[in-house]
Amino acid sequence: MERPDKESLPPPVLSHSELALWAEKTESRLIGARVQRVFVPGWPEHPEGFFKKLWAIDLDTHEGPYQMVVSLMNPASGVFLVRGKPLKVAPTATRSGFDLVLHKELTSKKIISVKAVPYDRILQIRFNGPAPSLLELHLIPARPKGLWIGPESGLTPSSARDPSSFNQKNIPHRPERAEDPDRHATEWLRALRSEATNLARKRVESGIRSRLGTLEDRIRSLSEQLKRSLEEPDWAFQAVLLQSQLHENPVPVEGHYILTDWNTGSGVRMRADPGLEPKGQMERWFQLAKRKKRRIEESESRLNELGAEKIRCLDRLERRDFGSSGSALPTLPKKEEKRLQGFSGKQYRSHEGYPILVGRNRTENLELTFKVARGNDVWLHVRGRPGAHAAVLLPPGKSASLDTLIDAAQLCLLHSGGKDWGKTEVDYTFRKHVKKIKNSQEVSYTQSKSLNVSVEEDRIGTIISRSD
Repeated sequence: MERPDKESLPPPVLSHSELALWAEKTESRLIGARVQRVFVPGWPEHPEGFFKKLWAIDLDTHEGPYQMVVSLMNPASGVFLVRGKPLKVAPTATRSGFDLVLHKELTSKKIISVKAVPYDRILQIRFNGPAPSLLELHLIPARPKGLWIGPESGLTPSSARDPSSFNQKNIPHRPERAEDPDRHATEWLRALRSEATNLARKRVESGIRSRLGTLEDRIRSLSEQLKRSLEEPDWAFQAVLLQSQLHENPVPVEGHYILTDWNTGSGVRMRADPGLEPKGQMERWFQLAKRKKRRIEESESRLNELGAEKIRCLDRLERRDFGSSGSALPTLPKKEEKRLQGFSGKQYRSHEGYPILVGRNRTENLELTFKVARGNDVWLHVRGRPGAHAAVLLPPGKSASLDTLIDAAQLCLLHSGGKDWGKTEVDYTFRKHVKKIKNSQEVSYTQSKSLNVSVEEDRIGTIISRSD
């Protein structure tokens, strides 16, 4: 558990005397309780969906169902007892070997005693069986741990600490914190939810700052690209000037055409491409003029988009707006999120929060397909037409829902120029089934399925607003 900042509520960590009082107050509830299972509980507010080093035990007691929750997080170590079964299993949780062993060893066993080791933050819970066994919880915040002391473990239970070895006066004793187990559980649950929400906010803030850095890099790169485009020769002027004098069959001199500017009457020196006839040179300059115009328009448009997004990011940072509204929480692991940084194409989010990346030209398509996307990411392309590559980036072991696939297919179709095509087939497959054709800039793919979609403006608008 990360250390909570000022926005988090502190968990009610107990001193040794408070832990002894808590054990005394809960023992009557727990004696005879039968263990049903040991599991990792889910916390919807947490960006990962669960806390590491926190697990729960479902108990069937004479007072009804209870859940004993154990936290071995540093510095938030503790144990509390919740009435009923409010906590559910975290479907995405990774389980440690320790709680798997506990689940195997404790299921169907009964608790026969609950005691705190005198003068220490150690709780000992004994269970029945042919040879009685013990769960020992060391709840010292700086070094919490759990021990399973069974007949074959070779471990011995901890004994009482010598009270003369430490200054008892400096140890807090707050009986109100431990004498009411229900209140203690409420405070723990409130603190955990607060910490989970705070971690989610930190994750969103980190994502915004990371995105802001990416935006600044991309804006700088596009500004340099725009500057280079603006500094190119006036290809259109050169092409028109050469076209007006083709009838004179001009011949390059020392690799340059010397053409008369009809506005000034002076000669204009223009570099000629070797091997091109005047007509071919004119057509080449017209092509360069179109390319220059397109690059300038695309750079200016993209700079406007990125500038507006940068303003939104700065505004959210200034307002401390780190809630989940307007920005889906990242669902990729942190190291996987690095794949998004520096990608020059378009980036969106599905309703599940998964990144959908789209290339808008050949360079971005190849970058996305062969540098960014991984083997089990979903890759999409409009069937039978040249156009955009799209990919849904997925965490390990996850799959994309139909809604996410439709989102990605519509974006792929939109960026392929298919806004007015109507119903169009978009193929999708795993990235590992996409290969680059040898000696070509094209790709081939296998094992694909198809979606028949058209561009829905309302849906696209929702995707864009979700991704802002």
